[in-house]
Amino acid sequence: MSGSKNKDLAPLYICQDINVYISELTAKDKSIAFILDEGRQAYIFCFEGSINIDQYPSLKERDSLKIYGQAHMEFTLTSDKAHFIIIEMQQEKSD
Repeated sequence: MSGSKNKDLAPLYICQDINVYISELTAKDKSIAFILDEGRQAYIFCFEGSINIDQYPSLKERDSLKIYGQAHMEFTLTSDKAHFIIIEMQQEKSD
């Protein structure tokens, strides 16, 4: 699901500045990379298994994490398999 940034690549287009990625890891020797751009934020929720994220806390089943600003994340397994979602959007403005 994607907003205008990737609307030609995503199967579902929404009229919001948001991108949603659902991922599955099933092999301990594989990883998934994700780059968060400056001015963006990401909410990561692990709904099955557990994952390790470089330089960030590991997430177990039902754990979540919010990341602000530019970041390069590498997701790897810490269990037999894992499913997680990344919701990426414009960074919230602080008053």
